[in-house]
Amino acid sequence: MANHRGLAWLIFIGGATFLIASDYSPVPAPQRLQAQTELRETVDFAKNKFDQFVASSQNQPKVEVSQQSQPKVNVTPKEATANRAQSRQADTGQATPIVSIVQGASLSRTYYYTFDTNDSQAVRNVFAHAVDVYNATGLVNLIPGTGTSTQNQIEFSIYHKQMPLSQRVSLELGQGGPEIISRVWGGMTINHATASLNVTYPESIAQSVAIHELGHALGLDHSTNAASVMYPVDQGKTALSAEDIAALKQIYSV
Repeated sequence: MANHRGLAWLIFIGGATFLIASDYSPVPAPQRLQAQTELRETVDFAKNKFDQFVASSQNQPKVEVSQQSQPKVNVTPKEATANRAQSRQADTGQATPIVSIVQGASLSRTYYYTFDTNDSQAVRNVFAHAVDVYNATGLVNLIPGTGTSTQNQIEFSIYHKQMPLSQRVSLELGQGGPEIISRVWGGMTINHATASLNVTYPESIAQSVAIHELGHALGLDHSTNAASVMYPVDQGKTALSAEDIAALKQIYSV
């Protein structure tokens, strides 16, 4: 408000100076002489008031607003996922179970795998990736080709199964599991396993589903550990958990 008053004074003085001092002023000369005297007094008064205003402004404390005056909150990824982690805490760290018919069996770590003639290229691709995931552990050796009757084998295939409307809360995306066909001399067990995708639903053609079903073929059972690829509900996981690897070590005696 004080700044507005100072500006008003300047406008008033400027206008008054024009009226009484300018040669173009409409005010008659005798009246202008008296007005000039009064104007000087007014200017002196205004100047004193302006000087007082400036002095009082300089005495006001200076307030600085820093950007750091507002609290800065850092949310780390660990904190952001705390609630999700707590909801799964009870299940994490649980051992991945082993299919009962494989428990105690002496299985060779080498498997020969084939694709069914009905498998599309997309199906072959996701199963090929699953093979790479398990081979990368160094615990099993999955080789393309047809093995003999006395060698471990896995067949990758597809099937069609429409879920009833009453069961559409969840979809069956695949099946897989070991089949112990015989025990040979020396106590070695032969596994002729299968891993299949239910291609009725496009969601089944996924790396996570293929890895899950291949895990069954190799002897892994469903896990309650949400971090495991053997969790019964697909979560898109494509990396074996420490518990998954530990179960494979137990099966293949590494």
